[in-house]
Amino acid sequence: RVALLAIGECARRLSGGGGAAVSDGVEAVVLVALESRHDEVRAAAAVALGCIAAGRSRGLPSLLKLVADRPKQKYMLLSALKKALACLVDAKAASCAADSNVGGGAHEGMNPTPTKKQRSRGGAAAELSAHAMAVEKVLVDNADAKEEGVRSLVAECYGALLAGAPRVILPRVKPLISKGACTRKMLLDALRHTLLRTAPGQARWRGERGVVDEGVRGGLTHEEETWRRCVTKLVKEALNSSEGVLELFKDTDLAVRRQAMVLLYTAMPYHPGLFNDSALTGVVVPEIYAAVTRDPKLVRTVNFGPFKHTVDDGLPLRRAGFRALGVVIASTKGHASRQLVTSPQSLEKLAGGLADNEADVALLAWRVLQDVARSRAAQALLEIVDALPPRILSSIKKLLRAAKGTDAVAAERARDVLKECVRGLHAVMLVPGVERCTEFIQFFERVKQTTLLNQMLKDIVRGDQGGAVRGSSR
Repeated sequence: RVALLAIGECARRLSGGGGAAVSDGVEAVVLVALESRHDEVRAAAAVALGCIAAGRSRGLPSLLKLVADRPKQKYMLLSALKKALACLVDAKAASCAADSNVGGGAHEGMNPTPTKKQRSRGGAAAELSAHAMAVEKVLVDNADAKEEGVRSLVAECYGALLAGAPRVILPRVKPLISKGACTRKMLLDALRHTLLRTAPGQARWRGERGVVDEGVRGGLTHEEETWRRCVTKLVKEALNSSEGVLELFKDTDLAVRRQAMVLLYTAMPYHPGLFNDSALTGVVVPEIYAAVTRDPKLVRTVNFGPFKHTVDDGLPLRRAGFRALGVVIASTKGHASRQLVTSPQSLEKLAGGLADNEADVALLAWRVLQDVARSRAAQALLEIVDALPPRILSSIKKLLRAAKGTDAVAAERARDVLKECVRGLHAVMLVPGVERCTEFIQFFERVKQTTLLNQMLKDIVRGDQGGAVRGSSR
């Protein structure tokens, strides 16, 4: 395993420094290792094969041919393709070649005379651009593979390809929206990987053990930052297109809609301006509200003979929806954030989540309430909190009974939800002007009179005070 990783690192450094590529004999040894009985050896062989492919003038076509010719090794070969694309994208970012695939022209402040290493990296950029269409076709053909692991790898590869050749690949994104659900889901996941790869201030990490590449220890170089901004701008334009990727937030397939929410809550913290106001208020927020709403039509009963089990097919979407709601509230500013909290649907959706029978959903909803209470839109809560007590009272009583029950697992889970509940109520109590909300104040007094909840509240207050003391001592 170590020897294979060493071969891969040598291949990467030889190609990055303008040296000769690894010989065919070494590649043959790596291909044999790809058939090993040991998972660690096969994974290392895939990394080595990807590095070798990235260092050759026609390495990508050769690797694509292997993917087509060896269907039983598709997972490992796609892993190699992912590594090859990562190496080529890193080289392209470092050189930030001024070609039509990235920025469309020379960038101000860049050295017009490239160094030998930059010229080599420019060759990697040309290699990626030349074969981008062929790689894209192979990835799309495998987007609906039966194995979930293969589909995940396809999305990662497509995301890397988007980052490396955005002007070549982005025009091909729109036709994918009319394809099958697996392809649409793959597209959203690929965009997520692209946006995470271009997150601001993120250093490029290399190797199996997370060793940062030389020259970027303090963050991104100027060339990489220029590349990051170019790619992010192009992806944002694609996301905000009214007839493009934005339509997938309204998809009829639950898995696709969930993936849209995952894209939002994972990428938006790094790109707060990911969606413009029109997309946010016209499509994204209404679809979040739709996602967090419990749909009785998605609840079904499965008969296992001696007993029956209730399955809520909408649960994964509701979880993702509440995560997305919290991120949007934390990321948006000013009027947009206030409008999000005070909209007529806000109380209904948030209160429904706070009282949800599913512990995971209730936990997320209470955390959203905490985020709102600590955000710039906190004052907007004062308009709705008086209506919360009657909506959440029965749910809290049910959780209290479960917390005192004999089922240890259910009791622990109920206590977890109750802690977030008390934390959320306490956060609202810290909002200036809450004393005018008499119904909520009376409800909070009842909470303090409940032994278990009062003890949780004391622990929370004690923890907040301890954190404040530690912060002031620094």
